[in-house]
Amino acid sequence: MNSDNNYTFCGFPLTSDYNDLKKNLMNKKEANKASNKILDKTRQYDFDLEKPGIVRDGTLTTNIDGLRYDCLIKRHETKKLYVFLHGGRWISADKLAEIPSFSKWQYYPILDGNMLCIEDPMYHYYADLVTGWFYGTSEHNYRESTAKLIMKIAKLMNVENKNIVIFSSRAGTSSSMHIGSFIKECTVIAIDPIIDLEKAGEGSKFETITGINLKQKDAFGRNNLREMLLESRDTHFVLLCNILSKDIYEKQILPLCDAANIAPKMGFNPIKNIMLWLYEAPGAPKPQNSSDDEDLLRMILYTADKIKSNDVSGCGVLCDMVNSIWYTHYAQKRRIHELSKH
Repeated sequence: MNSDNNYTFCGFPLTSDYNDLKKNLMNKKEANKASNKILDKTRQYDFDLEKPGIVRDGTLTTNIDGLRYDCLIKRHETKKLYVFLHGGRWISADKLAEIPSFSKWQYYPILDGNMLCIEDPMYHYYADLVTGWFYGTSEHNYRESTAKLIMKIAKLMNVENKNIVIFSSRAGTSSSMHIGSFIKECTVIAIDPIIDLEKAGEGSKFETITGINLKQKDAFGRNNLREMLLESRDTHFVLLCNILSKDIYEKQILPLCDAANIAPKMGFNPIKNIMLWLYEAPGAPKPQNSSDDEDLLRMILYTADKIKSNDVSGCGVLCDMVNSIWYTHYAQKRRIHELSKH
């Protein structure tokens, strides 16, 4: 406690004062801008993953199974690897991000391991595609190729599969969950996961641009991951869902719970090799804008590590605390958003 009545939890700012909260948010925004400036100056290089070599900091271009991959790498002295997959390309309703784009770069300072950001190779073949899901073609599963890429880079870093964490939110989740299923013992963290592509909001545009029918049965099981998730035994899945994100909760999570024959509740819901974590956060301006926060990511990673190691003593209480902070933080951001319109 301090004289200004400001509190922190795991570095997370807690305050009831509007001006202080606004200042905290502005400081974080400036820090992210500074991180992106550093990204612009990173060294670019080509790398042949089939030949011995040292993977170093910078933006890397390489080839796996005939696919071009653009990656961003930041090295760390520990033998851990955090993987961030690029999801949707939208900046606004009529503007797409340039490729390659590494939108999760700013998370690196809080990580206790190497960082690998991967651009979706689909965007090299479909210039107008908004969300590619690392899908591929009817003959080529790009997700399996991406898993090979991750494991090759991890091996060059002397990182074991059990120390690989794949993180994604919304548009990046379908690919991250499927890719993680090919990497035995890794951990996948997916916020607001898209399990059934046919029910995803971007599905119709994807079908129009690629000519791929998401309603048909796919030979690689990419269109609906429900069966894969429930049958997987070698990959650890931590799926987080904001119950206020109705499109995800009702169309993606509830069918999974029905298939597993469980009644979901707030907090932790263990389902075989899955830990389903339900929370509530208003978001600003929408509920889906309630997950891109470095301090929340730090708490999620800590909790996921405890779950994976079966050290779940106290995790339920921690989850309740995080949920409470999550709601309060984004309720305040929502309030700032509403006040800014006046």
